[in-house]
Amino acid sequence: MSHPRHLRVEADGGRAIVRLMDHRVMGSEVVEQLAAELLAVLNRPGIRRVVLDLADVRLLSSAALDRIVVLHHRADAAGVELQLTRLRPEVREVLEMTGLSRLLASDGPSEGSGAEPARRSGKEVADSPVPAPAPPARNRKKSGGPEAAADKRKKNRRQPGS
Repeated sequence: MSHPRHLRVEADGGRAIVRLMDHRVMGSEVVEQLAAELLAVLNRPGIRRVVLDLADVRLLSSAALDRIVVLHHRADAAGVELQLTRLRPEVREVLEMTGLSRLLASDGPSEGSGAEPARRSGKEVADSPVPAPAPPARNRKKSGGPEAAADKRKKNRRQPGS
C-alpha cells in the first residue's frame, strides 16, 4: 500500500535537505509515515548530515516531537548530524518549552518565512534524557499519606458498637 510522501528531499554529497511538507503533523498514521520516511533518509549511504526544514510546519503533536527525538538519537548513533532549520515561532516556542531546543541543533530562519531558529543554551546534551514536563496541578484534597490512612483504620476499630 502506498502512502503520500510527507517530505521533499534534496541530497548534495553527504548532506540531505529534507523539507517537511505538512503544516500540521498530527495523528499516529501521519507521524509513523513521516518517521519511516525520515529514517530512510538517515540510512542512505554516504549521508553525514540531515537538515530538517520545518518552515511550513505550524503544529507538531507530542508524538511527532517524540519521533524527532528518537530519530535524533538514531542519527547520533550512526554518526549523522540531524539539524532543524527555519522554525516558525510557534514551533520554536514548543521546542523551548519542552527543553528540546537544547537537544536539537538549528540554524537561522529563512527570510520572510516567519520561521526562527531553535536557541541552544550551554553545552550539547544529546545523550541526556529529555525531562518530562511536570504534571498539571490538580485541586485535590490532601489525604495525609499512608500514615493518615493507617491512623484512620485504627480509629475506626476503636469505636464501640460496631
